[in-house]
Amino acid sequence: LPTRVLYARLMSLSELIVLLVITCNYSQRYNLISGFIQPIPTFKYLYLEVGQQRRRYGVITKREKKNYRHTFNSHQENIESSNGGKLRRPSKNVQRYSNNYLIQRIRNCMDLEELFELQHNAEINHFCISFFWGQVSSLIYNDLECQKVRDDPDILKPIVKLTLDSNDKLNNLRSLAIMAHSIAKISSRTKKTIVYSRDLWQLLEINIIEAAKTERIAPKDCANILFAFAKTNRKTDQLFSIMERHVLSNIDEFESRALTNTIWAYAKVRHKAPKLFNAISRKAIERIDTFNYQHIASTVVAYAKVGHSDPELFDAISNEAIKKINTFNSQNIANTVWAYAKVGHSSPELFDAISHKAIEKLDTFNSQGIANTVW
Repeated sequence: LPTRVLYARLMSLSELIVLLVITCNYSQRYNLISGFIQPIPTFKYLYLEVGQQRRRYGVITKREKKNYRHTFNSHQENIESSNGGKLRRPSKNVQRYSNNYLIQRIRNCMDLEELFELQHNAEINHFCISFFWGQVSSLIYNDLECQKVRDDPDILKPIVKLTLDSNDKLNNLRSLAIMAHSIAKISSRTKKTIVYSRDLWQLLEINIIEAAKTERIAPKDCANILFAFAKTNRKTDQLFSIMERHVLSNIDEFESRALTNTIWAYAKVRHKAPKLFNAISRKAIERIDTFNYQHIASTVVAYAKVGHSDPELFDAISNEAIKKINTFNSQNIANTVWAYAKVGHSSPELFDAISHKAIEKLDTFNSQGIANTVW
């Protein structure tokens, strides 16, 4: 080819390459220049769709670590230069920025390995401990992560030690409620006792009691605390007595799930609270239309376990159960009829509806369910 034509084609090709590089780099998906240097391109982040949320997955980069510490370092340097070399605690705005950053990093962790790597590399303070426990309890619903804890319960030892070392700083009721509920779910899911479990629950009990003496407990937090201690069979009369006063004073704010978890917890540990059971029965009757099949079964079983008969409540539940009988599974059916029989409350219409539903689901009943149903 003539030199002029060859030169024109080379220029067109070079322009195409430059345009391609600019386009790829601008989209921030690929780095074409580094692709020529490295045989396998690397990706900084991998985006995964989890439910309706788009979460970022990846390790902490050096740049992120630098940005994380930059706020504290610059803040301390400014204070030191303007305060005669004396250092003071970071301002609340600086602390809030750090806490929000750490919480987001904790929530973005997709497995236990990444979560513990974050704890090792970052400064997990007492404010973020509850979010750390919450993320662990979420991750163990993955069978692979749950098996890791079953095979090696000591894998949780770093966060347990961090929690115990932060004993005097853990005084926020919301954080304590999250921790208690998360630890209970971890133990229930893995069927394993968490290391230093006795010290951990003693810490939670003492701190919750002290905080509850002066602070108001949100209904959801109150129900989660009670559920956690009952789920792990830890009956503490002082704690349940204090929680009873909080429930009675804020009963109007309790939703159906909180009511159900609360009454189930008191029945589980056999803590006598007749005033509480009467107050919850009245509130449950008002909100009976918001109860689902699980709430209905758990409520009647709780009242039956402690032998607290409330005909008005059982009549209201009977009417609601008939409406929602198609949502009941075999266990709900067995538990409901057992509870009605236990307290001696007659409800022919409910039993007729349940008998027809039980026949449909007969193949799903286990031996215990059949025994409870015919009992």
